[in-house]
Amino acid sequence: MDKIRVLMATVSFGVGGSYVQIHSKYMNKDHFDVTACALFDDGEKGELLRRSGIKTEVLHGDFSTVEDLLRNVDILHINQTGYKHQPILRMAKKVGVPVAIETDIFDCYPNSPDVEKIVDLHLWVSKNCAWSYMNREKISIEDFLAKNRVLYDPIDVEEFEKHKPSEQQIYDFRDELGVDNGVTLICRVGRPDISKWSPFIIHMLWYLVRKIPVKLLIVGGMPKWVSRKIAKYHLEKNVIDFGVATEDELMKTYHSIDLLTHCSRIGESFGRTIGEAMAAGKPVVVNSTPWMDNAQIELVDNSVTGFVANTPNVFSDAVALIAKDKHLTTTMGNLGFQKAKGQYDARSNTRLLEKYYIEMLTRRGMLDDGELLSEYKEVAEFPSTDDIRAYPIEYQKRLRNYFGNVSMINRYWLKIKQFTQQRPRRGYIFKDTHLHIPPIF
Repeated sequence: MDKIRVLMATVSFGVGGSYVQIHSKYMNKDHFDVTACALFDDGEKGELLRRSGIKTEVLHGDFSTVEDLLRNVDILHINQTGYKHQPILRMAKKVGVPVAIETDIFDCYPNSPDVEKIVDLHLWVSKNCAWSYMNREKISIEDFLAKNRVLYDPIDVEEFEKHKPSEQQIYDFRDELGVDNGVTLICRVGRPDISKWSPFIIHMLWYLVRKIPVKLLIVGGMPKWVSRKIAKYHLEKNVIDFGVATEDELMKTYHSIDLLTHCSRIGESFGRTIGEAMAAGKPVVVNSTPWMDNAQIELVDNSVTGFVANTPNVFSDAVALIAKDKHLTTTMGNLGFQKAKGQYDARSNTRLLEKYYIEMLTRRGMLDDGELLSEYKEVAEFPSTDDIRAYPIEYQKRLRNYFGNVSMINRYWLKIKQFTQQRPRRGYIFKDTHLHIPPIF
């Protein structure tokens, strides 16, 4: 049988190119001939792809050559981040590409009706995103499953295991950062995007420095207003601005920190940095954003792989508790690693993606290879359709796990949004008296 020709497209081979780069890397080259395409910009992920022997195309916004590129494709798989990809789908229809698959990484789903008819399968990167879409569009689970599946964002767990630095390398890295022994090193990883950055983490640090010796490592940059807020609260000595990190530096960072702190205004559709920290065996403390994307609480099991805390003072309590208890740090880190390995591992996720490719081609009558079909027949879907059906109950359980009365969320979500973004001197809707540590669920 000829190899199945796949074109995996994304907006850029920069920070957002991980999905295409990792799946392309682990795709079975005996069955699939993969080309990775950046619609606009090249970047570090493009270099990693070429180093792995993957063919790449960078269009720089010039779509004049796309038709020729699509004529030799069996499957077009677009990593969707907005409207920019829709012309490519229209061209795919024009030249007769048999299968078009779309992965929604930001819970956007902005397709116009004519483009929606072209897409054969939608992939969502978390159960939270999938249910958010179902609720927004008011469709049933049966209608959803007719054309949609959940496939978690792939985390390259093998790379984290392979490139784990030695204790001496970790010590040297922390020494270069100016982190003394006995000082807890926490970290925030992400773009300096105003929609992602929240004053929450600086407010939390204001409380935390009064509880433990700590430094906050900021990787990826920060807006200017954050620097001004750090200066206002006299936290300059407790913050390290690392700037943008390379893949190697980021790998070393994850292994060298004590835990990851993740706060976002708009939540996460998946939370790649959370999954990567778990792959490095680190606990994660997050806030919950039930008024926006909230997949971070799908990744972090409260009191198991980390904590969920929704006010700065309680968040600082969670960080301090982990920092003071090395056994808890190790236990949470190990459980987080097991979850990342079991649910988000790139090799198994890519295997499932290959199964979806084969199923779509079979439906189109483009594939009739019994041996190949039987090879992928035993690949189990994860999360399964039963997992997706059960997610509303799971989600409510997760909310109760740290919020208490879930009905309060529905009653006060506007106030939650307002008050959890304010300064430490302002009131918060939740009590700051203690950190809620529920039974393991």
